[in-house]
Amino acid sequence: MDFRFFESLTATQAKDYLERFLQVESEAVTKLVLDLLNDGIEADYSIPSIEPVFGWAIESLRWSTAATDSDLPTWITDTPSYASGNFEFDEPSRAIVLRCAYYLGRSFVETIPGLHWSTGPPDRAECNMPIVAGFRHDMGMAVMLITDNLFRRIIADSAPKSEVGRTVDYWADMAGGLP
Repeated sequence: MDFRFFESLTATQAKDYLERFLQVESEAVTKLVLDLLNDGIEADYSIPSIEPVFGWAIESLRWSTAATDSDLPTWITDTPSYASGNFEFDEPSRAIVLRCAYYLGRSFVETIPGLHWSTGPPDRAECNMPIVAGFRHDMGMAVMLITDNLFRRIIADSAPKSEVGRTVDYWADMAGGLP
């Protein structure tokens, strides 16, 4: 996730980015939904559909080792966890990650009253990122960051795919539970 990019945006630019993200991904996710349906997975934007959608997506992702970040100290870059997580998704996989991020957010917005799309507050890690807002404790679901991190954890750390369900359950709880 390019935090510097989002931090560099003005509030107006962040809102424009959000609107473009919603417009582009709303159109692009249609193909993903059809691909899922062809594989027997119903992507109906319900909360329970998120885990099978993400499970399918994980099997479709491709990646390669990334260059070591020269801005980081060696005590970080020389660790096994850095090495296992130092990869980049290929272009088609980046598109899948974005579609899934949109799918995650849209599923929550359509299912749980009071949730809505917004941009991350300037004083938080999700500064200017597309988020779903309206959760308890003024938390915002940074859908792109969460989706990317979740996929990376499953791939790099061999975490079980059930991590998707745990993440969804956490956010459903932060929304006050499912209706």
